[in-house]
Parts: sequence; C-alpha cells; structure tokens
Amino acid sequence: MSSHETLIIGCGRLGERHVRCFHRRGRTKVSACASIATSLARLRVPCSLANESAGERPLLRRLSDSAALYTPAPLAAGMGKTTLESGLHVVVEKPLSHLLERIREFLAACDHVQRQATVAYVSSPNPGAA
Repeated sequence: MSSHETLIIGCGRLGERHVRCFHRRGRTKVSACASIATSLARLRVPCSLANESAGERPLLRRLSDSAALYTPAPLAAGMGKTTLESGLHVVVEKPLSHLLERIREFLAACDHVQRQATVAYVSSPNPGAA
C-alpha cells in the first residue's frame, strides 16, 4: 500500500461508497471524518476515523495528503477552501456550491496555495430517462 493518505470528508451514501472503493483499490490509506457519528459507525473497513470537524486545519494536515469531499453543496466550497489552505489537494464530488461568490473564493484559494483541486460530478445512467 502507498504511503499516501486520503481523507474522506462526509460519509453519507456517496462518501461511504468511496471509502470502500479507495480501501479496496489499496492505492492509498483511507481516513474519514463526518459530523454525524452514525455515518462513521456504518463503515466496516479498516481505516482511521476521526469524528472531528473537517474544518479544523490541524486535523486535516495530520491525517492526510489529499481529501475528497462528499458534503452538501452549500458546504462544499467553504470546506474545500479550508482543505486547500491546510495544504491538501482536493476533489469535490458534487456541485461545488450554490453561490457564485463561494466558487470564486474556492478558486482564489486554489491560486493562492498552489494545490490541485477538481470538481467531479458522476451521473449514473437512468434507463428511464429520455
């Protein structure tokens, strides 16, 4: 296994799925944090778990090299900015924000700290959709 460590922030349905996928691939150590303790309790894979606020920079730096955010859209840009400012590379899975100003702040943080950031949106095929 790699010495690289990825922090999963948010362990709802999508975050939980990605914790399992990251672990199964074995390319990175996996840590997870969530504001809802029951979300962390559902995880049944060996990974270090932190039930602390993802907005606390010492936690972020101590646990990982990069982070993947699976949080509600109103929180994603702000948490992404904090994560970037903590020195981590970031993947945000969902719409980055519902406010253009939050997106601008996130992009400014990318430029300022010179970290890599991307927004990924996975759309599952819906056979019933036209």
